[in-house]
Amino acid sequence: MLDLGAGTGLLAGFVAQAFPAARLTLLDGAGAMLAQARERLGERPSYVVGDLADPLPEGPWDAVVSALAIHHLGDAAKRDLFVRVRAAVAPGGVFVNAEQVAGETPWLDAV
Repeated sequence: MLDLGAGTGLLAGFVAQAFPAARLTLLDGAGAMLAQARERLGERPSYVVGDLADPLPEGPWDAVVSALAIHHLGDAAKRDLFVRVRAAVAPGGVFVNAEQVAGETPWLDAV
């Protein structure tokens, strides 16, 4: 599993609990954040300091996940990342991007 914008490793920790045999790679642009992830998760995962605009670590990946990171990119950079993620996900694999977004109307916010 590749965690994009992994930060302190919170999401990767939940994945590790749910899938104890999973091999984890955490990617984040801030080495200090990955240092906190290392304190949380130990040496089990691989840690990669890198920007979401950089080439992704070599796959294929059974799962690529991200939470509260991709929204920092502009629209063109998001499209580029999504193309690269699609190419990196193994057949039958998944990409899960968890974000908070505001709807254009109160009704959409409620949905």
